[in-house]
Amino acid sequence: KRVILFLDLVLSRKLKLGASANSILHLGLFSFLISN
Repeated sequence: KRVILFLDLVLSRKLKLGASANSILHLGLFSFLISN
């Protein structure tokens, strides 16, 4: 799960650059990781 947290950190930092469309992708990926 540390890898997931690391990916979440990297994605969230990238989201700060362009948040609108990428936030939807991020939420989808995050919920996918939680469901697994």
